[in-house]
Amino acid sequence: ISDMIVSLKNIGSGTARDLKLNFNSTAELIPVLSRGSVYVGDIGPNETRTADIKLNVDSSAEEKTYTAYLSADYKDESGASHTKSFSIGVPVKGTIFLDVIKIEPDFSRKKLNVEVANKGTTEAKSVEARLVINGKLVDIDYTSSLKANKKTTFSFPLLLDGSGELQMTYIGPGLAESSVTKDVVIKFQPEGDDYTGIIVVLVVVAAAGYWFWKKRKKGRKGEI
Repeated sequence: ISDMIVSLKNIGSGTARDLKLNFNSTAELIPVLSRGSVYVGDIGPNETRTADIKLNVDSSAEEKTYTAYLSADYKDESGASHTKSFSIGVPVKGTIFLDVIKIEPDFSRKKLNVEVANKGTTEAKSVEARLVINGKLVDIDYTSSLKANKKTTFSFPLLLDGSGELQMTYIGPGLAESSVTKDVVIKFQPEGDDYTGIIVVLVVVAAAGYWFWKKRKKGRKGEI
């Protein structure tokens, strides 16, 4: 929820009575409940009053200035009704929400790939990712830009087991630097680790035991 503060000044010589301000919503800017219509009251000559309009900004709104319209309904000193319309620009700052969506090993390259998505509404710039596992820095990867509703893959040296954090810093709207930390848990089987080697060893041992038992049995027959 955002507050839009509107400043109104009566530049006439008479009093504007029972002034009511109406905000015409757009698809991206939606008034909260009935706050799109605000009762201001009387404004005397050369007097300034403010009105607070509460808005919900849609999560899909891009970072830009949106054009919206206000209408002011009031009565003059004789009781006649008037309406004055205004075109206004409403600046909206986008949001950045970085989230880990997939972690998987690349055995051929000996890399651990961490896929990160920007689920926000504006671009994250100069994104730096630090992988810290079991309290130790594994490595740092970087991408110059991650746009809204896009994803990227950070690559680190291959690890098969451990827990820690992916620490990400980035430049957001207004060149402000921000950071976010996501918990990471890694647990993978080594490539080809299906216990075939153990089974083969057991089979060999079993075969050797059978051979030894058979030879011993023949030897006993010779003794008889």
